Amino acid sequence: MAQIRQTGTSSWLCRVRLRGHPEVTRTFPTEREARAFARTTEKALRQGQAISGLPERGERVEDAIRAFRELREEGGRGVDPESNEEYMLRHLEEGLGRVPVAGLHPARLSSWAAGRATDGAGPYTVGMELSKLRTVLKYAAVRLRASWGDPVGAALPTLTYAGLVGPGKHRDRRPSAAELEAVLDRLDPLTQDVVWFAIGTAMRRGEITRILWRDVDEARRLVLVRNRKHPRKTKGNNVWVPLTAHTGVDAWAVLQRQARVGDRIFELEDEQVSDRFLAACDGAGVKDLHFHDLRHEATSRLFEAGLPIERVALVTGHADWRNLRRYTNLKPELLTMG
Repeated sequence: MAQIRQTGTSSWLCRVRLRGHPEVTRTFPTEREARAFARTTEKALRQGQAISGLPERGERVEDAIRAFRELREEGGRGVDPESNEEYMLRHLEEGLGRVPVAGLHPARLSSWAAGRATDGAGPYTVGMELSKLRTVLKYAAVRLRASWGDPVGAALPTLTYAGLVGPGKHRDRRPSAAELEAVLDRLDPLTQDVVWFAIGTAMRRGEITRILWRDVDEARRLVLVRNRKHPRKTKGNNVWVPLTAHTGVDAWAVLQRQARVGDRIFELEDEQVSDRFLAACDGAGVKDLHFHDLRHEATSRLFEAGLPIERVALVTGHADWRNLRRYTNLKPELLTMG
């Protein structure tokens, strides 16, 4: 039988289901065309004939991504060029851009995922990029009046079985006092303060570099973190964060000693922070330490200082307290200290 429903002002989805045959879907600009397609398709399926009315479509993945970007722009929510979303879209364009959407069968997506793994992307990263591709195809299909089904969903069982997609491996890396000292010795004073501020506040790199002087509440010793990462809000999640010394670092003192030379407190770009930190780690012989690990270090220190979970969440910004469990990599020797 056929199901027909309106999906837009000029978009009608026709879904034909017949036992023993694969589902056939197609989008049309009018209800009349959709119903005509349903009649001819049902007849063809019952008689074992080739399905008519399905002209070859040549949209490529890059066309779908372009349509997705246009939809976001028209909705006033363009893709931020500095966001992780933009990073994922670029990877998809580079690896799959020229592939016809109709050719995104499981074997093709498995080949792409294996290539991303060779490039160093883990199962979680590959899964996130495929999830973004799935979203792109969903919304681009409406704009392009296409019906591609769900090629990503069809490929996921194969990709999961092969270990190409999967949950992320939570890091619990914390620098030792000696490692931290060695890295700091190789950094310039401004980047040193960014490191100290990260340990003092549990803030992410981008949150630190975009704080403005006008976002400082001197009386309450708070700073406003704009657009803080949130599982459901992409923008507008502005949060006041207290600057304390519970981690052993006086974040307020670090902020106060910065020179007021511009609008931002720390006049560094995100990539500059990462590049300098990585170079310092390499020079000090410190292995497998990322700048983001400082957030884990700070959060662990907050718990070690005896703060209850609700106060830790005020600093770290975790919307779901359950997510704090993976950051509480506490030192066992604290239990033996009086």
